[in-house]
Amino acid sequence: MGQTGRANGTSLLTGLGRAFGTTVGVAWTTILVGVMVARVAGVTAADLESVVPLEVVGAGVLVLAVGLASWLEDGGYERLGADPTGGAQFAWLAFFYLPLAVLPLRVGLGATTAGGPTGVAALSVQLGCVALAVWLSLYGGLDRLGLETRRVGHAALAGVIFGVLTAAITTVLEPSDALVALVALVAQLTALWVAVGGVVDRLRQ
Repeated sequence: MGQTGRANGTSLLTGLGRAFGTTVGVAWTTILVGVMVARVAGVTAADLESVVPLEVVGAGVLVLAVGLASWLEDGGYERLGADPTGGAQFAWLAFFYLPLAVLPLRVGLGATTAGGPTGVAALSVQLGCVALAVWLSLYGGLDRLGLETRRVGHAALAGVIFGVLTAAITTVLEPSDALVALVALVAQLTALWVAVGGVVDRLRQ
């Protein structure tokens, strides 16, 4: 009886975590798409607030995210041919790990393109992270690449370190856009090499 209760409790917590992760991932995706559409259309937050209070917009995003997450958890994943257990992993990858892993690239784009960190180019990278997270977590991408989630975590850590270095170089030295792009590219490739190449694992041995 006790083992059955513990198993049921574990199953419940797993389901709640998966549903919460799905909601967070869908909400984040909705926000990114909305901001991208606004940037492309030239609509500012002030323009939007003059029509609809931002609180109402936020509530609408939450309701939409909960609705889509509920549909996904209620058979939507299966209809889309996706892994129904990958919701939490998708949220971690889309919201946390992948955006940090490509931080050097985002810093470089933010410093050299129109709109800065929230411009169309930088937002495109964020949306690319979402698309990659969908494939990695919901369509077996991690298994196909032979990657473990911890390796993506290593990429996030390396991305933060090299992203901060890139930001420091661009702020202190104020180099040309071409040099900023080169520094960001080298930093990004190095961060990915540290993670995918297993450098962290070798250092821990």
